[in-house]
Amino acid sequence: MLIGKSARKVKLMIDLHIHSRCSDGTMDEDEIFRDYRERGFRYIAITDHDKICDRRDRLYGSRPGLRVIPGVEVSTYDYERKRKIHLLGYFVDGSSPRLCQLLARIGASRARAASFIITGLQKMGYQIMESEVRRYAGQGGIYKQHILHCLKDKGYVRKMFGDLDKSLFKRGGKLYYPIDYADYLEGLQAIKEAGGLAVLAHPGQNRVYDLVGDLKENGLDGIETYHPTHTEQDHSICRELARNYNLFQIAGSDNHGMYTRTSIDFTRLQLPSPEEERLVAVLEGAL
Repeated sequence: MLIGKSARKVKLMIDLHIHSRCSDGTMDEDEIFRDYRERGFRYIAITDHDKICDRRDRLYGSRPGLRVIPGVEVSTYDYERKRKIHLLGYFVDGSSPRLCQLLARIGASRARAASFIITGLQKMGYQIMESEVRRYAGQGGIYKQHILHCLKDKGYVRKMFGDLDKSLFKRGGKLYYPIDYADYLEGLQAIKEAGGLAVLAHPGQNRVYDLVGDLKENGLDGIETYHPTHTEQDHSICRELARNYNLFQIAGSDNHGMYTRTSIDFTRLQLPSPEEERLVAVLEGAL
């Protein structure tokens, strides 16, 4: 849920974590561009989950009043400690064989998960067809959010992320399907091999601070300090890790449009001046 239009006068400049209809967001690229330009941003990045959409020439680079950074969010996993680790990649070469193969593998696994869930729902008596769900999806195929949206519109649930989501689709649920995520170092190496800048996304969300040293040794460039799920303590930890490991810091809203689970207060996503200046230098140097 986004903050109201009355807050749009707040002058902000950078949001490097946004999702579009290419994956599991509800806004297309042009809607995102117009909304963020109206909010007063100078830099944004569209970082769809495990998908690089064909929009580089049309959207990325310099546009009036706003620079759009090419990006991707790679879903990875720490299989030893059983926890998710998300990595943001900026300025990646979308034709890089290793990255393409990795994203294709995750995408194929996600497609199998969608079919498994929809078939399971049908067996449980829910009148839902894959063709119906596909109307909610974009280039990236069907994500769980699209299934929940369809169920809501058909009157099966009052809200998307409620009891049904928790009881059926979460780990341990009857329709839980494990995605074939990349190992976190495999994901990091794919981003670096594609010539990208690699940033650890919302580390406070999954408590993965202990992996920053290992990630840095393998090429990590930055850390997402300011995120809607982060507390002031998370901000402090991220800033300290950034100093200790010489990482640039970013702010990200994790904006999924109407699929956003955590309320976004854009005023809490502002970087302090020194961090902002360093980030701008990094972005301008890569553009």
